[in-house]
Amino acid sequence: MSDKNITVYSANWCPYCHQAENYLRARNIAFSEIDIDAQPEKYELIKQRLGDKFFGLPIIIINETILQGFDKTAIDMALNDEL
Repeated sequence: MSDKNITVYSANWCPYCHQAENYLRARNIAFSEIDIDAQPEKYELIKQRLGDKFFGLPIIIINETILQGFDKTAIDMALNDEL
């Protein structure tokens, strides 16, 4: 459905991560997942990139737009697919 480059930084223990991933899957939107427990070095890089703006998981990157937390409206807007 989407030609966007989407990456989700998530953790197995994060319920909001599961919600975000399930939302994308339900909409048939392909994404890459980075499990922060399995790849802590990538998690550190994204936290450094965000700096003072970092506040938690999930981190969803849609092209160059970085979203934090699970927010359907923000995801839809970033996908240019407003409801």
